[in-house]
Parts: sequence; structure tokens; C-alpha cells
Amino acid sequence: MKIFSLLFLSLLSTSLFSQNLISNGDFEQGNISFNSDYKYGAASGNLGGPRNYRIDSVTSKWYGTWASCADHSPLGNKMMIIDADTTLNAKIWCQHINAISPNTTYKFSTYVASVINLAPGILQFSINGSLLGSPFNASATTCEWNNFYEVWNSGDATSADVCIVNQNTTWQGNDLLLDDISLIPAGLSMPNVFTPNSDGSNDTYHPFVFDEIDSYSFIIVDRWGIKVYEQKEEQSTKQPEWNGKMLGTGADCAAGTYYWVLNYGVNTLSNSGSHTLTGYLTLIK
Repeated sequence: MKIFSLLFLSLLSTSLFSQNLISNGDFEQGNISFNSDYKYGAASGNLGGPRNYRIDSVTSKWYGTWASCADHSPLGNKMMIIDADTTLNAKIWCQHINAISPNTTYKFSTYVASVINLAPGILQFSINGSLLGSPFNASATTCEWNNFYEVWNSGDATSADVCIVNQNTTWQGNDLLLDDISLIPAGLSMPNVFTPNSDGSNDTYHPFVFDEIDSYSFIIVDRWGIKVYEQKEEQSTKQPEWNGKMLGTGADCAAGTYYWVLNYGVNTLSNSGSHTLTGYLTLIK
């Protein structure tokens, strides 16, 4: 089942997309903004052997047995290419984050792929020196990107050293890729007001979601219980948002109070199940 993060464009679109606290998590800026126990390997040849890495767009040039894999991001062309070694808990990638809000739940996420099907990589998240969640395995199918994440509550912390560490002690193989690392606030919230006046600001009504959603049903009714909007997705590939038009006719709905129901499913390593949220919104003209 396809799972993806619904980070919706809106009045707050700039701040929403800036919620990723990781700098250069897609590696498009090259070998900056992070540190590693591993060495930045040779510019050509075999990277220098295990415990080396490169930031590059080409995988197969490093070893003749490696597959030729593409960047995870459709618009990107760089990733972290890793020849891992047998050292348990070695820090493959780390970054210090200052802008941590206390008592806030965050989602730490990355995409992982293998470049060879021998002893696929085993990784784990770490925050402030403590291992987070369970180890996760890269797919034995080469070039198959899989998303892994865990949630973390900051407690009293106002900063965090976030890391991805090695958990594979097998030497032969254990060659992998990392891309699109993120640390974002987790959760879901609904605004209570919107203004569909075509001014380009707050013109649609929708959830603000910082979580992994795999299905949803979103319904809005007026004060008489007449359905004015409905959208359902068995696999979330389309953003649910209401533009203030009447379902079926496209006529403008009147200003006033409306009632909404959002049913959504979550299916991830850290969270699963069905959830229902309800509430009221005010359409202002």
C-alpha cells in the first residue's frame, strides 16, 4: 500500500514545508550539514572500501557488482552512497538540531535502498545517544526505496543530535543508499476558519497533516445536514480540500458554520489503525 505524508499547500504552505528540521536531507547540496563516523571516500574506484561513503548521483561506477540506482526524489539527483562496515552502532549520518520544541512529538524518517542483494543494510535511528525504535532492514531487491520512520517526544529537550546508525555486522554486502531524511512535527490539526474569495490566501479548507496517511474519508455538511463536500481515497494519492462550492452543482456555499468528519487510516512501523476527527468550521466571505 502506498503511504505518503500529506503536507498540504495552504495559507501556511511556506511554514508547513519548512517544518523539516533537517538541513540538506536530500543531499542535493552535497557533503555538507551532517557528520559521520565514516570517511568521505575516493572520487573514483571503490570508495576506499568499507566505512566509506560518497554523495553522488551514480551508484554502479563504484563497484562492478553494484546496481545502477536512481535518486529517490523524482526531482533530485544526489544521495548518500555507503559502503558500510561491521562496526555496531557506527554513526553513518548525524546532524545537530537546535530548534527543538519541548514536549513535542516528532517523526524521524528516511528512505533506504540496497545497491547489492548481499547482506542488506540494517539501520536504526538514534537521538541524543539513545537508540530509537527497532532496527530496520534495507530491501534485498536492489534500488527499491523503502521509507522507515519512528516517532520521538522531545520531553525537556530543546536540541537534538539525530543519527542513523549501523546495525549490520556482516562485512560482505551491507552496501546501501540513504535519501530524503526528515525530522518533522507529528500529528494532525484542522483550521476553524477559511475564506474562499480567490485572493490566493486561505482559499481552500483541508487538514494540516504531519503524519503518514494511507486512506481517508472527508465529509462536510451544512447546518441542515446537507452534504456540501465529500472525498474518499482508499490509497491517499489526492489532497482532500474544499473550495467552498456545493457538491454536485458547483454553486458557491453561503457564509456560515459547517460540520466536518474526517476518517483516516494509518499503517506504519510506529502507528496503525483507524481514526476519526470531527469539528466545526466557519466559512467567511
